[in-house]
Amino acid sequence: MTVLLSVVFTIGLFLDAWAHNNVPKLETFFTPWHAVFYSGFVATAAWVVWTVRDRQAIPQGYGPAVLAVLGFAVAGVGDAAWHSVFGVEQSLNILFSPTHLGLVTAMLVIVTTPLRAAWADPDLSGAPGLRRLLPALLSMALATTLVLLFLQYANAFAHSSEDVVYGLSGADEGHSARLVASFAVTTAMLVVPLLTIARRWALPFGTATVLFAFVGALSLAVTGPPARSGRRAPRGGGRAIHGRTGRPGAARADARHPARGRQLAGTPTR
Repeated sequence: MTVLLSVVFTIGLFLDAWAHNNVPKLETFFTPWHAVFYSGFVATAAWVVWTVRDRQAIPQGYGPAVLAVLGFAVAGVGDAAWHSVFGVEQSLNILFSPTHLGLVTAMLVIVTTPLRAAWADPDLSGAPGLRRLLPALLSMALATTLVLLFLQYANAFAHSSEDVVYGLSGADEGHSARLVASFAVTTAMLVVPLLTIARRWALPFGTATVLFAFVGALSLAVTGPPARSGRRAPRGGGRAIHGRTGRPGAARADARHPARGRQLAGTPTR
């Protein structure tokens, strides 16, 4: 139950992140996305509190979650006050808000509760099947997704196919460097959790697929599709968190290097 509520809780956060990234003129704390997010917290917190109601027999892994629930509540109140005073962040600013950092830190402790419980369980050792290991695996996937969300500026999943093609074309060295750096960061963020749990268990077939697919799906959900508005979204919309749309720097690169610009467009040079 803890891992299922953690999934709902995390999806609420990603809905809120999508709104910050795609909904223009978001100027209030009281939004449908915040409602989903904080409802997920209330449900998860209630379950954690119910689980530890017997102080003489607190389940393994749940002690830190109780403290994190309190920390999240404090950060949530602070977030409402922060938005009232400074407004609602957009784009890259949402990743550096002090209250947002407090919220995600508390979330990391809460959603990794099933992982800590499984890690400390002496009956879950050796080579468990995928079904038995699934709560711990999903818990790790949720934590990885949260970290990648706050590394969105270096998250390879945030790049569109046009971004990748243009970056690998070499037409803009700065963009190519940022693209390759995001590949390195994202690869590390996927491999390190997998190697971590591999130190505890002999991983069953399909572990990497579940972990990578779950992280990739939620990461992609943040950047699209954009909300409907009165005007048509620009090509490459939904990538506003990078501060760019379409092919970043393409016009500058093509203007400085006409020959390379024509090659990129598929026209021969003379």
